[in-house]
Amino acid sequence: MRVSRQLTFDFFVNSHYDFDSYFAVNQNIEVVTTLKSWAAREGTGIVYLWGDSSVGKTHLLHASLNSLVGRSIYIPIKEMADKIEPCSFEGLENVGVLALDDVEFLAGKKSYEEALFKLFNSVLSKKARLLLSGRKHPSRQGF
Repeated sequence: MRVSRQLTFDFFVNSHYDFDSYFAVNQNIEVVTTLKSWAAREGTGIVYLWGDSSVGKTHLLHASLNSLVGRSIYIPIKEMADKIEPCSFEGLENVGVLALDDVEFLAGKKSYEEALFKLFNSVLSKKARLLLSGRKHPSRQGF
């Protein structure tokens, strides 16, 4: 059986993001290793990355998605915050692989927080894969 990659429009492909082009040092090698395992469908199905701006969270999310075979969805919350509704998260677990970047932009908005919580639980129950990123540790994100 031959496995092929789904064709996509160029504006959905972030091929310049991969693990080789990420500057991994001793302080972040564990993160890169965890994401490579995640992309290989090993270990936990949900990973949350946090850190200051410009540390490479978006790069790592894209590198993880680019190393997968199959479909995935990347949602840049910061860029889409005024275009999405809480119902936008319904059914996304059926895609199988999701990445939500900059989730801190949902913090403090009760209906979005509830939608994210439902998505989180649906991902767990369907054994889907979810990557999340934010600037702060999850317990300090303001949810």
